Amino acid sequence: MGRCLGRFRRFWDRFLIESKLYATIQFFIEVLSFETFILTVSISFFAKTFIESKKLWLL
Repeated sequence: MGRCLGRFRRFWDRFLIESKLYATIQFFIEVLSFETFILTVSISFFAKTFIESKKLWLL
């Protein structure tokens, strides 16, 4: 009985560690994708304003 319980305990500990690791990785992926989205929006905004300012300067 104690041996079976020990195996289950080791399995449960490993499962918890892996699920925490998975949750952490998932969190970082979401944060990085959000950062990439903000970066893309800001780059496109600055590019648009830069092109418009060049157009005004050429006219």
